[in-house]
Amino acid sequence: MPRFRSHPLLFPLGSLLLTLGAAAFGQEAPATDPQALADQGRALLQTYRKDATPDAALLTRAMALFTKSKAGFAAAGDNDAVAEMDANLAWCRGQTPASAVAPEKADAAPAAIPQTIFTAPAPAVAAKRIPFPSEAERKPAVDQLHTLFAADYKLRSDANQRRLAAKLLRESARNRKDPVAYAAILSEVCRVSLEGADYLTLIQTIDAENAAFTGLDPLTEKQEWLKKATAKVVPTAINTLLVTPLDPTANVVVGRYLAIDLGRTAEAVPLLAIGNDIALRSVAEYDLAAPEDGLGAAVTGDGWYQLVKSGTGVGERNAWLQRAQHWYLKARPGAEGLVKKRVDTRLAEIDKILPLDLDKLDWKALTPSQWDKLKGPICVVPMRVARSGPLTQLTEGQAIRVVPHPSDQWTLESRNGKFTSTWTGLTPQRAKPNAPPPQALPKPTYRGFRAGELLVQIGENPLQRADVCEGPGALWLVPNRATNGTSDGEIRVKLIPLDE
Repeated sequence: MPRFRSHPLLFPLGSLLLTLGAAAFGQEAPATDPQALADQGRALLQTYRKDATPDAALLTRAMALFTKSKAGFAAAGDNDAVAEMDANLAWCRGQTPASAVAPEKADAAPAAIPQTIFTAPAPAVAAKRIPFPSEAERKPAVDQLHTLFAADYKLRSDANQRRLAAKLLRESARNRKDPVAYAAILSEVCRVSLEGADYLTLIQTIDAENAAFTGLDPLTEKQEWLKKATAKVVPTAINTLLVTPLDPTANVVVGRYLAIDLGRTAEAVPLLAIGNDIALRSVAEYDLAAPEDGLGAAVTGDGWYQLVKSGTGVGERNAWLQRAQHWYLKARPGAEGLVKKRVDTRLAEIDKILPLDLDKLDWKALTPSQWDKLKGPICVVPMRVARSGPLTQLTEGQAIRVVPHPSDQWTLESRNGKFTSTWTGLTPQRAKPNAPPPQALPKPTYRGFRAGELLVQIGENPLQRADVCEGPGALWLVPNRATNGTSDGEIRVKLIPLDE
């Protein structure tokens, strides 16, 4: 495995203090080691990005350091580090005078606080709510759940309890019109989530209870449930964030838990950006602010990739590599030259390392090799056919995940030209400065969906995007073809049952 290096915006604390101390006198600390030079350049970039009125001179000094560092890495034959220095230099060159120097303001605006699950506004409540049913009223429905999901209740591991909680949540959606049954299922989700150490689902379910029923104090409810597990570090930290959501230590604890234990790294990033772990905070801050162009996404992926060099455990390694994979996949379409080569190499490497954990899989950013490893029947959807199926007959409450191949493509041809698209459909491009306007795309057939997007229909219900679908009804797959012109090509799809 290639040696992991530090992220363009990561640096040792000692190196940061040395660099900033020297910068105060208008010079960098002397260094000949290419890694030390790179660290000093990163420290200058960190200062540049955080200043309310960025100093373009910082970019000039950083570029000089990166150039010297690149020469040292090249002499040592470290091509991976050379490519990263090239990426840093390209980023510095891309800063225009307008963006390098912000307009002067009498009072600089305070830095925006990342919105986390604890700083976000409370969920909206229903216009008409009824009192929360008593435990005695809920008991018959709870007994029915234990009969219906008897096999699931016997499986006591955390992972199985989390799967049961997910099944119960799907069941709750089917019982919204029965207040007693709905309340019974939600209260059971809270209990099962606590047993499965899925505290995020627990607090989100309490919010769902409060949105539908009166007589509940969501903060008190969350605190009372979490107190049942206060011997554990994470529930204690969550209780802290419920009252003081900017507590830096608690944010690190909960952020690491979301990423490492639950695989919900996207929700963990804002928490880590508030935390007091310097390395994690630097990468998370860059993640939140990163552009999604090829270079910006690649550099962001580098940050998560390099965290693994600090000697992490398997769970932590997989969490950071999963986030790196997320950004490298975003980078791939727009990456060029050495950046593209690095992105492709690291994606292939990460793909071999990450296990196929269905509970932590990012279904919206699958790689082709992950799709190949999934177990489920394969069907082929041709673009030229208006509707393929029925592929299976779903019974009442039966759920299935529709998983299209991430890189298969089909073709749409119209008077505006010929276009290729994956199952996610054609995304309109923004006009670039000093460039001709983007080519007009074919108009979508169905309102609200992209041309070329793969849609799902259950029975005669409205069309929906390819994701988790529930019965009853026959399952059909529908390519969203253009309103005019011809279409061709096909996309493979796997159907993954969720209740087996």
